[in-house]
Amino acid sequence: MEKYYTHRQDVVRSGYMSKVYGWMFLALMITAAMSIITLGSPMLATVAVRGFWVLFLVEIGIVFWLSARVTKMRPGTATLWFIVYAALNGVVLTPIVFHYTGATVALAFGVAALSFGVMSIFGAVTKTDLTRIGSIAFMGLIGILIASLANMFLHSSGMNWFISYAGVVVFTLLTAWDTQRIRNNSFYQRYSVMGSLTLYLDFINIFLFLLSIFGGGGGRRN
Repeated sequence: MEKYYTHRQDVVRSGYMSKVYGWMFLALMITAAMSIITLGSPMLATVAVRGFWVLFLVEIGIVFWLSARVTKMRPGTATLWFIVYAALNGVVLTPIVFHYTGATVALAFGVAALSFGVMSIFGAVTKTDLTRIGSIAFMGLIGILIASLANMFLHSSGMNWFISYAGVVVFTLLTAWDTQRIRNNSFYQRYSVMGSLTLYLDFINIFLFLLSIFGGGGGRRN
């Protein structure tokens, strides 16, 4: 009976995680599509450049609002807001990605996908509790945010390199931790859209930090 119950739990978790990855993949496709559309539209491109910080703050607002209200929303409403966020993020990322060559973007995306995939699989299958590692990575994230704010005034290329490498390490560790807690936490099983959003943000950050590293080696547009 116990073996049957354990097997049943594993089946439920597998189906649930498939849904999480499915929505995450769709969100990434929407983000990429919106970025391409923005590049081809002078009006959207202008909005993306001139309204970058406004759109960025709106994005942060959506994430916090969705996190706070998801338990009171219908699943369809929460999913719709996730899709809106993914589309808006495509517009916001366009001015950043445009500074790099297509080869650099492709390389960063490929390495990000590989890094994310390996660490997410590790987080899903390992029996080791990753809470301690996740806590350390979260503290590292706070350090990165503080360093990034400081570098907005210092404009130090050395600090920018450090932030980029540290960011890749922190978010690859967070990917494993987030995958484990999403898989094992009943909250995420009830509200799978939050699991998709969490992993989506991990992937996007790995990609952006890698883009900064590879672009620093001559992968920027002239």
